[in-house]
Amino acid sequence: MKLTFVLAISWFTSAACAQQVQYPVIKRQAQQYTQFVPPGWEIIDGNKGDLNKDGRPDEVLVLERRPRKGRPALGQPRMLLVLFKLPGSPGYTLGAQSNSFILTHDDPETDEPLAGISITRGVVKIDFQYNRSDSHDDLSASAYKFRYDGRQFVLIGADIDITGRMSFTFQKYSYNFLTRKGVFTKGPLGEEADKTLTKTVVLPAPKTLATFAKPGTWTINEDFSL
Repeated sequence: MKLTFVLAISWFTSAACAQQVQYPVIKRQAQQYTQFVPPGWEIIDGNKGDLNKDGRPDEVLVLERRPRKGRPALGQPRMLLVLFKLPGSPGYTLGAQSNSFILTHDDPETDEPLAGISITRGVVKIDFQYNRSDSHDDLSASAYKFRYDGRQFVLIGADIDITGRMSFTFQKYSYNFLTRKGVFTKGPLGEEADKTLTKTVVLPAPKTLATFAKPGTWTINEDFSL
């Protein structure tokens, strides 16, 4: 089972490993969230919501470097920023940053891998997808949920769904790091519920946004990488 997902996400990491990117230094505070965007970069996604339980709307931003003249538009580096709203001020302070977690769009034959950012009850959910519409490759979708614990953003849950276009099967991995249990389910697509197999595994301690470098690089057990 591990091979299926690794094949699906391997292209995400190839370009990032090929060269070292010099990321700009992000300022610690600013009056407007747009002032955290360095020159030559732009906001490509994000959302707003209270993340530190102070009743103020915080910001989550995904930044991408604009392609330089004569350089390819695909494979541009990305950053994830979390901005906390300052009390009694229109400004923000930088709460968290990751230069590696957001997957880049490297392959012109695939859809954009970043499927969206959402905030629900203080939890940041980052959705990814893998789809080559002109091929028979498996479809995969993944979601990672982070919650602020007062010091850092901790991974509290993750879900990965793989649909076999040729095999007409599904695989679903659901990880709950609050209960430290993971459930793996596989079976045929459709109504054949009696052929569905389910397995529960014990999870290791959760990672944080700072320690979880990139989706697909964390080996949970011998069967699967998260």
